[in-house]
Amino acid sequence: MKIECRYCAAIIDSSDEKCPHCGATNKDFIRTAVGQPRTIEELARWYKEHNLPPYEVTRFFIGMDRHESRCFGIFKKPDGNILVYKNKDDGTRAVRYDGPDETYAVNEFYQRLKTEIANQKSRNIAASGAPVAKKKSNNIFLKVIIGYIAVAFGVQLLALPVIFFSTLFAKPSSNNRSSEPTKRITYDCNNGYYNYNDDYYYFVDNMNTWYCYDESTNYWEKTTDIDEELYENWEDYSSSSSYFSEDYEDGTTYFDQWYATDYQNYSNSSSDDGYSYSDDWDSGSSWSSSDSWDSGSTDWSSDW
Repeated sequence: MKIECRYCAAIIDSSDEKCPHCGATNKDFIRTAVGQPRTIEELARWYKEHNLPPYEVTRFFIGMDRHESRCFGIFKKPDGNILVYKNKDDGTRAVRYDGPDETYAVNEFYQRLKTEIANQKSRNIAASGAPVAKKKSNNIFLKVIIGYIAVAFGVQLLALPVIFFSTLFAKPSSNNRSSEPTKRITYDCNNGYYNYNDDYYYFVDNMNTWYCYDESTNYWEKTTDIDEELYENWEDYSSSSSYFSEDYEDGTTYFDQWYATDYQNYSNSSSDDGYSYSDDWDSGSSWSSSDSWDSGSTDWSSDW
């Protein structure tokens, strides 16, 4: 993605850690996630270190332009652009990305590969009959809940005489008022980006939620610490000139892309299929030699 250097106003890539023109640090440097691959070379190393089966088995080809059906691939074209593609089961090619942003292209391929790893692990777990073991844990959980209810009920029985007499002899108070529930602030703002006190904010109108961008981690954090000046005069701080407002080729924004990848992966840090997210090479995507990879179970009819 092309952005404007904050210091010399030159147009640079968001993947540049420093401006190649003035040498200043690029505060808007985008990392898709700490520890995940950003280049095709790093992607190939990530694949190898996770003990994944050969490309011919998984049908995910890194650095290769394959033309047979049922293939995912990423490679650098002679013109320097990165092409991310999927050859469907009917032999047609669906191009996911064709452009100069290698970090973005690698992330597209990386996320799809991790999704497929999770699918394959889920299939192996189902084949092994693992859900039977979960039934036992559910019975233990049920027993704990029943025991908790029994103890709570017993405590209430013991407390009834105390409550009765304290109510009987208590003096009525004229100041007793029903407490009003805390009301959540409803922000009357438009969905979009805002720049306030040199900080970037994003408001999601359908969730009535504010996010603040942390430049040190390249991460959006949910926040309720919003100055009244910002949400009462939000139109004055609309950040239409920010690089965050640039759309990707598929029409999504920077925040949309972040929310769909980094935030969701972080939120779903553990699941029944064994997939997990980590700030380093994520061990949840490692492959066991005892598992089988069936590329026939992959969705080959959709575009991605």
